[in-house]
Amino acid sequence: MDKRRRVVAIALGLAVVTAAPRCIAAEDQERHLSARLGQKVAQEDNLFRLPEGLDPSLFLGSGAVREDRVDTTTVALAGRWQRGEQRVAFDADVASNRFTENGYLDNVAGDGSLDWNWRLGGRWSGELGARTERSLAGFANTESLARDLLETRSYFGMAHLDVGPRWRAVLRARAATTDHDSESRRSDDLKVRSAAAGLEYHTPRESTLGWEFREAHATYPGQTLTARGGTTSDYDEHRAVMTLAYVFTSKVSLNANGGYAWRTYAFAERGDFAGGVWSATLQWLPTQNVRVSFERFRDIKAYLDAESDHFVATGSTLSATWAPIAKLGLSLRASQEDQSYIGADVFGTPNRRDAPFIGSFVVAYAPRARAAFEFAVRRETRDSTSPRFDYGAATASMAGEIRF
Repeated sequence: MDKRRRVVAIALGLAVVTAAPRCIAAEDQERHLSARLGQKVAQEDNLFRLPEGLDPSLFLGSGAVREDRVDTTTVALAGRWQRGEQRVAFDADVASNRFTENGYLDNVAGDGSLDWNWRLGGRWSGELGARTERSLAGFANTESLARDLLETRSYFGMAHLDVGPRWRAVLRARAATTDHDSESRRSDDLKVRSAAAGLEYHTPRESTLGWEFREAHATYPGQTLTARGGTTSDYDEHRAVMTLAYVFTSKVSLNANGGYAWRTYAFAERGDFAGGVWSATLQWLPTQNVRVSFERFRDIKAYLDAESDHFVATGSTLSATWAPIAKLGLSLRASQEDQSYIGADVFGTPNRRDAPFIGSFVVAYAPRARAAFEFAVRRETRDSTSPRFDYGAATASMAGEIRF
């Protein structure tokens, strides 16, 4: 069975399993199953995210075109079931993506998720879940212009123990893999395992103060092993973090975390990192229909489709939403980062530095309870010390969806 058929089979299989869950009996307090059918048209002015004046046909042949239109048809299924304090949620969709000019990129993508929010007695609660996704990798973060479908899978669990009326212990664990079907991208295949343990204090005013210790171990099975048995991208990471959720007023709140991270590359000559990581988001609700938030952060990151290229990112995000009437929503978002790459450069060369900016504007309209439409524009630019990643791109899209 090829990978395209596997995505469809997985989605339909999960749908059958969750459409008749025998673990939740006929006396369920809440049962709901819905389907969605959607169509989207997007116009890209720089599909391959190439620097200005660079023609993709130089690398891919005469059939490759810089500008393209992408048509996407999506079928989705969602389920929600509840019995007492046990809740199960299921989501899956399959999408057919068709390119007008660059037809070799046509693909069938999909994703699915299954979550169980559980409670045991009066003190234990938590969540178990699984995610799977198959999508076409973008071209913004790699020098390869090959067609590449990536698959991600993750499994996670979280448990809360209410120690007292104000204190809660928290345990988390996650396992995830990313696989690329293009030989040119196998170096970004990833396996990562992470765990965390923490303690939270909840105040009478619904604010929260927490302490957490996290660790992660990542390996890259698609890369060549070094003489010591690992790859140069393999890493171990430990973090000690303090979290804060503070409610100033009914209209102003703050979510923040700060701590220290240690990341070591045991099989590489460089790239180790030790330093502060943090984020802070201030949210303001000036009226019932307006929401404004501002985030500032510093962290170690990697893009999902280029997970062997790690960087320290310092940046900001500003977002605003407005619903002038119940059926209409407007949203504006702008983000910028300063990215300093670590661990992936050849010894003795300067670190690559990027400065991406992304701005978007979305208009959402739902004239009926079962119908919705969306218009969106997006502009992104990236300044980079590497000429390959110095580009600008714009996307405009229209989408419609019907729910059953």
